[in-house]
Amino acid sequence: MKDKSQSIQDSYRKKFPKGKDWREPTPNPFTEGGSGISSGSYHNMKVIAISMDKHNKIVNELEREIEELTTELYYCRRNRKIEDVIKKLNEI
Repeated sequence: MKDKSQSIQDSYRKKFPKGKDWREPTPNPFTEGGSGISSGSYHNMKVIAISMDKHNKIVNELEREIEELTTELYYCRRNRKIEDVIKKLNEI
């Protein structure tokens, strides 16, 4: 007797048969912990991943850049206000 997942896969293949260009997919390298998808489900898909260390590094760099831009914007606005005050004083 077939299990439920096998019967679902068989019914899927009846509806969507493998084409003439079908190649067996390479094994998913990120299947540890049972979080991977079945090999019949990712034909011609590429697995893209990033390590948590690299992700955290990028996030920190972006946060630092946002902080620098915020500071720069503050000083630009402050300088603009000072210029406006000086222009008003010169007009008097």
